Amino acid sequence: MHRILLLPLLAFMCGCGGSNMGQVSGRVTYNGKPIAPGIIQFYPENGPMAFGGLDANGRFTLTTKTPGDGAVAGPHRVCIMPFIPGAGEMGTGKPEFDMDPKNIPQKYRSRETTPLKADVVADKHIEVEFELTD
Repeated sequence: MHRILLLPLLAFMCGCGGSNMGQVSGRVTYNGKPIAPGIIQFYPENGPMAFGGLDANGRFTLTTKTPGDGAVAGPHRVCIMPFIPGAGEMGTGKPEFDMDPKNIPQKYRSRETTPLKADVVADKHIEVEFELTD
């Protein structure tokens, strides 16, 4: 009886039956200039959030569980957060992110107000560009 219950669980864990993930990379700019350093967050309707660090050119690759694995397939709301290196330390209660930055308008920092959206396609790689404006 225990073997019967384990089979569906093992099939789910090994990912049999196809992937529900799509790889995503791209670039984020604000008024024509790359946002760097920064963090991009993809919030799906269902499933875990994906994120990526913005490099000096505003480029990113999304990660959900393992580096570069992408995001769950489907529509996402996209948020952009600035990252200030050295602004805080884990476990100290000091913020890692500047929550009132001058280089990213407030509307892009919340999934309730962001106008940014993206559709991730299972087993595909998509390249997205986000140009932030005031």
